[in-house]
Amino acid sequence: MGDSSLGVAGLTAATAIVASVVATWSARSQARTEARTRRAEATNQRRRESYRAMTRCVSGFSKVLWRMAQVDQEADDAIRRGLVDSIRSDARTALDDVEEATRGVEIDGPEEVSKAASELCFRAVLAHHALSALTDGRDPLRAEYDQAYREYRRCEDRFLRLARVTLGER
Repeated sequence: MGDSSLGVAGLTAATAIVASVVATWSARSQARTEARTRRAEATNQRRRESYRAMTRCVSGFSKVLWRMAQVDQEADDAIRRGLVDSIRSDARTALDDVEEATRGVEIDGPEEVSKAASELCFRAVLAHHALSALTDGRDPLRAEYDQAYREYRRCEDRFLRLARVTLGER
C-alpha cells in the first residue's frame, strides 16, 4: 500500500509538472501571438496613415493640374499665360508634398506599394516638367503634357488599388 501511495504521489507530481509546462508553453504561445497581432495592427495603421498622406498630396497635385481646363476655356493669350504660370508655380509646391509623402510609403511598404508610389511620384515629376515647358497651353508641347498627365493618372489609379488591397479593403 505504501508503494501505491508513493506511485500516486509521483503520478500526481508528474501530472502537475506536465500541466505547468503546458500552461507555460500555452501562455508563451498566446503572448507571441498577441505580440504578432499588435505588430501587424501597428504596421497596418502606419501604412494606412502614410497611404492617406500620399493620397492627400496626390489629390492636391491633381487639383492644380485640373486647372488646365480653365486655361483651355480662356481666349485671351495673356490671361492664358498668367494661368499657366500660376499653375506651374502651384504644381511645384504640390509636387514637393507628393515627393515627401512618397518617402513615407516607401518606408512603410510593402514593396509592391512602395514601387507604385515611387512610380506615381516619378510620373508627377514628368507631368510637372511637361507643364513647365508650356507657355499658354496651346503650345506644340501640349500633347506631351497631356500624355504625361494621363500616365500620372494611370499610376495614381494603380497606387490606390494596391493600397486598398494591402489594407484589406478590397
